Amino acid sequence: MSAPGSLRFSTQAIAITAEQEDIQASGERAILIEAAAGTAKTTSLALRICEVLARGATPRRMLALTFTPTACLALRRALQLVAGDSLPHKQVRVETFDSYAASVLRQMEAPADGDDSFTPARLLHSAEQARPYVWAAVDAVADNPQERHAEDLSLPSHGAESYVGEFLRRTQSIKGRLLLELNPPEQGSDSPDYANDELGLDYSLLRVLRAYEHLRLESGYEQPNFRMPLDATYDLARLLRSDSIGGPEELPLGQFDGIFVDEMHDCNEAMFTLLKALLIQPKVYFCAVGDRDQVIHQHFGADARFMSRALDAELGRKLQRLPLSLSFRYGPALAGWMAKLAGKPIAAQKLRQTELLAIACEGAGQPKTAAAVVGALQRWRGEQRKDDVYSDCAVLLRRESQSVLLENALHAQGIAYQCMGFGSYLRRPEVLFVRTVYAIASGRLDTLGGADTRRLIPDALFEMTQTPVLKADDPDYQSAEAFLREARAAAADSEQVVAKIFNQHILDWAPAQVRQRLQNALQTVQAGGDFAAFLAALDMARFGRDVFVEKERRDELRRHMQGLLAASLDYAGVLDFFKSLQAQDEAQAQRVAGRAEGKVRSNKSRPTITLASAAHVKGLEFEHVLLPYLAQGVFPDVEAEAAGEKNLFYVAATRARSRLTLLVNAERPSPFVPPALIARLST
Repeated sequence: MSAPGSLRFSTQAIAITAEQEDIQASGERAILIEAAAGTAKTTSLALRICEVLARGATPRRMLALTFTPTACLALRRALQLVAGDSLPHKQVRVETFDSYAASVLRQMEAPADGDDSFTPARLLHSAEQARPYVWAAVDAVADNPQERHAEDLSLPSHGAESYVGEFLRRTQSIKGRLLLELNPPEQGSDSPDYANDELGLDYSLLRVLRAYEHLRLESGYEQPNFRMPLDATYDLARLLRSDSIGGPEELPLGQFDGIFVDEMHDCNEAMFTLLKALLIQPKVYFCAVGDRDQVIHQHFGADARFMSRALDAELGRKLQRLPLSLSFRYGPALAGWMAKLAGKPIAAQKLRQTELLAIACEGAGQPKTAAAVVGALQRWRGEQRKDDVYSDCAVLLRRESQSVLLENALHAQGIAYQCMGFGSYLRRPEVLFVRTVYAIASGRLDTLGGADTRRLIPDALFEMTQTPVLKADDPDYQSAEAFLREARAAAADSEQVVAKIFNQHILDWAPAQVRQRLQNALQTVQAGGDFAAFLAALDMARFGRDVFVEKERRDELRRHMQGLLAASLDYAGVLDFFKSLQAQDEAQAQRVAGRAEGKVRSNKSRPTITLASAAHVKGLEFEHVLLPYLAQGVFPDVEAEAAGEKNLFYVAATRARSRLTLLVNAERPSPFVPPALIARLST
């Protein structure tokens, strides 16, 4: 290793600041970088990684961890920026905490030679997939003859689907915080007093969680029955804290010269337990970077205390704290506003200017938000006098369902877009379902979309109608998945296959009430009913209650239907609306195919703006950021935690470099918009 304080790595890609040089050159082995948004924290972490490599660390013994895949991508890009095509940085392991934990557990769960009884853990990705396990846990609690406090139980009845979503949301936080592991019952068993006083939980929730985890880990940590996202982190953290091992060195965690963490503010107790185990060797380099005002994942247990002074004692290391306070991304005007919002000093380069523009929407004589977004984008392109300016524009949304009217407005004006953090609303199962039923009712199968979209329709039909894929005695298929694989491929080849699946499977095998609603919808269209009547006949709210577990998902369905209905009113008839969806769908599929083939944008290609969830853009930046639907109760969300909403707005606003456009409901402006900007709202 080099002498402390000397620089071994240099880059020609960027001019580093004095703060970045202090970080890179530090002779300390443990560093915590306390940053503000836009201060190039990910780039600064990349510089430190490259410096440690230059001091002699082995690339394959370097591990960089983040909370989200988006943050992994941002760090890889930063390494590419500062180090170019050099081989060492490409060998650095960059993973999410959960993917790293899963890789460790896979090594432990691998079957012994000749062990035919091994069954890998089933990976679940949605609340719908977890639903049967939740109800099985409820039944186990209800039927437990050894329950000592049955009179204190208040269990849901089957069919109360809101319970499943709420249960899974609550358990994400409980697991992330290791609440049960850090606060075991003194008497060795659960009680209502323990649940309420020690944990702050309802006793019934605690008992169902115990039963759910017993179902999930019936065979122990080393061979679970199933895992949801982030369960690998939780399982490994529990194992590290258990008495079944003598210490972290007994587990295949890997041997590392350096451990690096981006977005340290996203850390929760389970992740921190892994981090402590990785840092058990005192000579391991450690560098973490974060911004305590970007904590937006509290529902997963994220806690700003992992950026606090207490971190030194918990890690058993003296951390050198170094600041990143100068914004490279945005100018003084935005920096001053964000400093007031966050309550901390934030400076900006004077050469960088970020224009703050506020536009009034939704009031009398004012444009609708979607139209205002399109107008702002078109003015931006006109001012910049180049078409490819759209490639560095982003519209950041508080809710995914806000994309419906925006996507239609962009398509109507020929503005290409890509979605980040969510898929196009056109491919959501409820929208595919509505399009399919209407296409069949009207005899216009040519409005079903291209091959890529038709490939998704069989799953959407079976999911939304809760129709069994196979009869129990079906001789042609070994499993429902085998049937669906064939159905997807066939539907992609021909729209007639979609009609066949609908007529021969859905209408024959769907539950009776579903069949009746489908018949009502078909008859409504055939009798000349309008789109509103068609949706009313389908009763999509009922589909939402029957199909989706989480309240937010059911609310999204409702908003998607409202958006579809509002968008259809801009056309002469429903058929014209669906023809427009067909064209929009085909255009989107062509853009996706072009990106998949690695086509390089030319001056003749259509530049695409980005529609993104505000929660998925940490670490990214754009020349022009637009924040629509800034209204009371919307952003901030009236049902969300106030601190988390403020942090999310801070994240969204600080993605802008040259211009930040706020689209504000003039009658009910968001409290995040400062009075000075509201006073000069333009239309």
